[in-house]
Amino acid sequence: MAQPIDDLPKVRIATRADEEEVMALCRDLHEENGLFTLSENKVRGILHLAFAKKNAFVGVIGQHGKIEASACLLMDTQYYSDDWFLVELWNHVAKPYRHTADIDALIEFSKSCSDRIGLPLVTGIISNNRVAGKVRKYRQRYGYPAGAFFVYNAKWMEGVKPSEEDFTRPLESRAERRQRERKEHKDHVR
Repeated sequence: MAQPIDDLPKVRIATRADEEEVMALCRDLHEENGLFTLSENKVRGILHLAFAKKNAFVGVIGQHGKIEASACLLMDTQYYSDDWFLVELWNHVAKPYRHTADIDALIEFSKSCSDRIGLPLVTGIISNNRVAGKVRKYRQRYGYPAGAFFVYNAKWMEGVKPSEEDFTRPLESRAERRQRERKEHKDHVR
């Protein structure tokens, strides 16, 4: 069950003073999930758009000097349309805070931005690390997915190794898993 919105940590809009801490989080995220090389100049370019309030938003949890998590949204259009939408570029919680409600707060921040601006939010998970849990969390907060990502001929960054077990584990919630296990147990007992 998702934590109630009122009980979630506060997400604030990042400022220029937060740039180095957010960059450190982005480096950590890349180290865990990097599919392509990291261009710090491109990341800083997105941050500078957000700081200038030009079609980008960066939310952070924690005070300056103690940032725990960050999410970035960019206003964009699809190649086939002039309609604007929000795309989540990243949503990352530092390792010491992964068992907190920070991820829930960042997701609710993204949804709130979408609601306030009135644009659809497009988000996804490109990772080969703890995928099942991430998908469960997103499904819990966003509902069912509208597709999937596939990466062919991937050259993951050194140290980022796919875990076949993580990709093959069912993407069911704990409640769904318990219900399935009870049914399997009853069927087995009969």
